[in-house]
Amino acid sequence: MKCQEINVNPDVLKILKNNNWKIDRNIDISSILDYLKEKHFPPITKEQARFLKNFANMEICFENINSSNSYSIRFFKEDYLASKYWLEKYENYTGEQLLPIGFIEYDDIFLLMDNTLKIYGAFECDIAFLGENIFEVLEILYQDKKIIWNRIHD
Repeated sequence: MKCQEINVNPDVLKILKNNNWKIDRNIDISSILDYLKEKHFPPITKEQARFLKNFANMEICFENINSSNSYSIRFFKEDYLASKYWLEKYENYTGEQLLPIGFIEYDDIFLLMDNTLKIYGAFECDIAFLGENIFEVLEILYQDKKIIWNRIHD
């Protein structure tokens, strides 16, 4: 996923650069893959692996455009991942296989990614589609756009 290919908002690029992210970041994710295998997650796609190499073990902190909310997003920190119980409920609701990728602190929102890199936010019985990719999610949070939450029913 390249910034030029998806027209990343300059404010989002600034947020990422302020948090020491680089477009060519490429970390070793073998321990993450081992963790996912150990926890019986299905194999991830090449695109999801590329995302993890670029964002895993990062923390992105920023305030929204109105300075009314602060965000701290942690990507793939094992103790911040959604439980298998809830993950199955979220997958049943979305009809998609989901990979837990992180957590938004302060709001207690789990971040989940489908096989096409679309990202969902989840909190207990509620789930929301957040964006087509991580850059769009950051833009939505930064611009303080309304997020529509849906209640999951058993």
